[in-house]
Amino acid sequence: MAITKAKRSVHPSKAARKNLKRTTSPGQFVLNERNLPYRRFVEFPLVRGKTIEKVELFTTRGYHAIAIDFHDHTSLNLEIEPTFIINAEFQQRQKGDIEVLAEWPPIHPQR
Repeated sequence: MAITKAKRSVHPSKAARKNLKRTTSPGQFVLNERNLPYRRFVEFPLVRGKTIEKVELFTTRGYHAIAIDFHDHTSLNLEIEPTFIINAEFQQRQKGDIEVLAEWPPIHPQR
């Protein structure tokens, strides 16, 4: 059963963007970073506008990753350090409010 709750009244994209910073990785691909007190948002501009085919969490004893596959046969692979717990929510974002449509139990790493 889905739990409905609002976590914040203003979506981060609507918040002040005075802390926006563009950084590059070793391959010179740009990341957009926005820092707010006690928070950091990182955007991957290369995937903006792409249509997602599937999202997959892979976890094994020494390697953890989230793969986001797109319809154009590209993917964004996010590798995660070993100690983590993922809390997944499916959200509706509308006019600055966030409504949680579904929430899953925590996903722990494979041991």
